[in-house]
Amino acid sequence: MLRATLRSFLAHKGRLLLSALAVVLSVAFVAGSLIFSDTVARTFDRLFASTSADVTVEPRDDLEASVPTGAVQTVPTSLTGRVAAVDGVASAHADVSVENITVVDSANRSVGPTTGAPTIATDWYVTDRSPVELTSGRVPRGAGEAVLDADTADRKDVRTGDTLTVLAQPGSFRVEVVGIATFKTTNPGSALVFLDPEIAATRLLGSADLATSISVEAANGVTDEELKPRVAAALGSGPYDVRTADEQATSAAEDLGGFLDVIKYVMLGFAGIAVLVGVFLIVNTFSMLIAQRTRELGLLRALGADRRQVRRSVLTEAVLLGLVGSTVGLAAGIGMAAGLIRLMSAFGMNLDTAEMVIGWVTPVSAYVVGVGVTFVAAYLPARRAATVSPMAALADADVAGVGRPLKVRAVVGAALGTLGVAALVGCATASETASAASLLGLGVVLTLIATVVAGPLLVRPVIRVLGGAFPALFGSIGRMSQRNALRNPRRTGATAAALMVGLALVGGMSVASASMSKSFDQQIDDTLGADFVIQNTNLIPFSREVTDRVRDTDGVGLVVRQRFAPVAVRLPDGRRIRTTAAGYDSQVDEVAHVTYARGNTAAALADGAIAMDVDFAEEHGVRVGSVLPVQFPGERTASFRVGALTTRTPPRASACRAACSSASGPSRSTCRAGRTPRCTSTRPPARTRTGSGPGWNGPSTPTRRCRRATRPTTRTWCTTRSPCCCTSCTRCSAWRS
Repeated sequence: MLRATLRSFLAHKGRLLLSALAVVLSVAFVAGSLIFSDTVARTFDRLFASTSADVTVEPRDDLEASVPTGAVQTVPTSLTGRVAAVDGVASAHADVSVENITVVDSANRSVGPTTGAPTIATDWYVTDRSPVELTSGRVPRGAGEAVLDADTADRKDVRTGDTLTVLAQPGSFRVEVVGIATFKTTNPGSALVFLDPEIAATRLLGSADLATSISVEAANGVTDEELKPRVAAALGSGPYDVRTADEQATSAAEDLGGFLDVIKYVMLGFAGIAVLVGVFLIVNTFSMLIAQRTRELGLLRALGADRRQVRRSVLTEAVLLGLVGSTVGLAAGIGMAAGLIRLMSAFGMNLDTAEMVIGWVTPVSAYVVGVGVTFVAAYLPARRAATVSPMAALADADVAGVGRPLKVRAVVGAALGTLGVAALVGCATASETASAASLLGLGVVLTLIATVVAGPLLVRPVIRVLGGAFPALFGSIGRMSQRNALRNPRRTGATAAALMVGLALVGGMSVASASMSKSFDQQIDDTLGADFVIQNTNLIPFSREVTDRVRDTDGVGLVVRQRFAPVAVRLPDGRRIRTTAAGYDSQVDEVAHVTYARGNTAAALADGAIAMDVDFAEEHGVRVGSVLPVQFPGERTASFRVGALTTRTPPRASACRAACSSASGPSRSTCRAGRTPRCTSTRPPARTRTGSGPGWNGPSTPTRRCRRATRPTTRTWCTTRSPCCCTSCTRCSAWRS
């Protein structure tokens, strides 16, 4: 039986090629993602371990922001003397390192990376643990000098003697590049600018009495674990975190882990798609092989092979297919990882393919996926092969599955489809993002499986409708192809399953992407009324100097600043919520559409006041007038009174749509949800009233004029208290029209 199995496998290798390709792709994605993530993690682990001080003192901060805030946590430099006096400390240094900067050359072109990696400005302090060494020029001395890393200098064509402008939080300043430093370890892709230690704190933090951390070197014979409690005791109960070198390296690696997880899970997602499609291909391939070998299997049964031997024969072919596909896929995965490493090098993250990490988990996962998928997919065809009677050796070749009832498939498909639809309905009505995502994934998987299971039931009606014109168009060939497809619905359904799954995934992703893009555009159009938005490429905040220059630009009218900060709010129900707070200038209604369920903008932005979402407030027992303690970075706390509650669902949306649809003539309006227009073509005096936005409680303003520069010849004027934008002023996205 083994010899017969091997001969059968080699005889049908052409038909098995497509199934093997599916296995190769799935295994390659799995192996490639694991190798790449392990290589990057190992590289950065070595970098962090080799550059971390024996003990590091940093400001304690348990606040997280969903958007970059530019906030830099600091410690007083006076701690350096206290730490240096601790028994077992060889030296202590106040470090200055910030990422909230932008560096441009003499032509105002950014010299920072374009891959999302940060631009880091730090003080020049060389030790055995320094990641760089000076290879050209000299060290910076004084306020107007700096050293740049060699990779950035080569990438941006910066040479010694060139002038750079650093836009820092305290203000911008110019420096001359007096030296080039080369990485001794892996370059993480960042741009590094080194300043004189005497002026770094003043230039980057605004005060010489501040530092971002304190690096402590242990004396000979003192371990990190011994020194850490001594330093912590000297600092007392202050808001500081004290970490050993290993702990600091682990913390830095955890921060990097999110980036690596994104890449790994995206590739594993492609692997999952390849596995899903491969299952259908393998099932279909083995089903066709068994149908073609019916007489051969019957002859084996007639010669004495029992059902278990026949079943094991088919499964052995599947295992051989899995072994071959997994081996080739593992090699392809190694090549894929090498390609990704070279691609990351092109983006500035210098990784070495010679240091590629292939742990034992990678080959084990590759063979488990490859062999496991083929074995599971071939199990049903193997069971069908075991049912072939010895009398089949005397009969004409038949096609398996012809005429067999499909009642079981109908019941199972209907049950799975019902569960899938229920999961999708639950996703649409879920109030939490995590629950909605889980239900969405479950619903998509169940509906796909239900469609595949019930596919043969759909073959006859679909082919009769879609293939009805084939006989007329293609004559006898069209008639034969239609009847052949109708002859065995199982085979036709299995063949179409892989294509159906692929098209469903492509179509679903395309619809989801287009819907998200449309939703984002609509959200921006509904909430943003400014003509321009100025922000950094990496969303890093900029200094007040930029705002002043924008205000002084000819033609600029109103400028409204926006700032984010991580905070923690203590709610009346006892919960402590970490979130991101946004601060605005008082004229925010001029550039944004904010709908309030309670209060208004003046109340929301009053001194000592905050505003929050009404649904969130009701869930946690917050109402207008509630006083909430809020924690800011640096463990600073303050109490704020809830001045207003905002809502995502503007009121009177249906009334607004009705009013818009009833408008006539050139003043027919396109309604902004929640604003009820009453438009007229009568042109009032040309004036613009500055006031609050939608839902404001101030006096009625009879006329508001579209402030957009692009205006049609015929202008429409909204004469209601709740304004909207009309079609005759299509470019107006401000709340006035």
